[in-house]
Amino acid sequence: MVKININKIEIDNFFQNISTYSVHSQSASFYEDALYLAYSDLSSDSAQIVKLTRENFNNILNEHSIIASLLGYDYVLPDKVSENIRKFALFKKIGLEKCPPIRLSGFEGLFEGLGQIVIGQQISVAAANTIRTNLIKCFGTKISFDNAVTLQTFPSASIFKSLKDHQLSDVGLSAMKRKCLKELSDFFLKNILDIKNVMLGHGDLVAFRKALKNIHGIGDWTLDWFELKIMRNFNCIPVSDFAVKKSFQWALGANDLATREEIEQYSIKVKPFSGILCHNLLYSYQKHMRSLKK
Repeated sequence: MVKININKIEIDNFFQNISTYSVHSQSASFYEDALYLAYSDLSSDSAQIVKLTRENFNNILNEHSIIASLLGYDYVLPDKVSENIRKFALFKKIGLEKCPPIRLSGFEGLFEGLGQIVIGQQISVAAANTIRTNLIKCFGTKISFDNAVTLQTFPSASIFKSLKDHQLSDVGLSAMKRKCLKELSDFFLKNILDIKNVMLGHGDLVAFRKALKNIHGIGDWTLDWFELKIMRNFNCIPVSDFAVKKSFQWALGANDLATREEIEQYSIKVKPFSGILCHNLLYSYQKHMRSLKK
């Protein structure tokens, strides 16, 4: 990971937003002007809590690559790329040129990341978050920080493997997703060394994608988001995602869904950060749709 230095203004803005939204869930809590985050290592079996403050923010992000990618601070967009994104006609239309630095959040661990992407297949973000919360609340590992804050992590692969079908059904998982997550947990437990090598950049990512695709319910949609948000390949474009196509259609004011060619036409202008463009346009589209329901 390249050393990242976040300026004081951005750090203050980060903590102001956290306090404004009053973050408090099973895996994160804002308490006494500090953000506590529960996360796991690559195997998702070793749960830890980190305390983030204004004073230690830079040090924590540079010492813990998982935390940096979780918050989207593991890279800095070159000024030219950032400027190009803001100047896009389709982004100006929806006000994104006025947004703060564009960041792509990740996941606390590889198993959790893939698990959450699977959970989010073909359902709303709100429904996926409810299932995630239920899983953490019912089956997550509890850990404490200095006996002051207690949090829970996403269930590890070994915990998932031990759960009964009815337990997974009770938290809202469909039959297909239960089967997928069971197979995924078994895959992780059997291939942990190969997985760590891939995460550290020493393994064959193409072969790893192919192996994951053999798991019931995992296809290109899941693997594109896996490569973008977990492997941090910021140039990976999730063109198979229906919502990404809808977000481009909305921003372009078109009558039909955006084609692969149209998405790539805009995305290539900010290469090698094309995936970040797609992600943030999707975020804006979802925000727009929520505003219509109010």
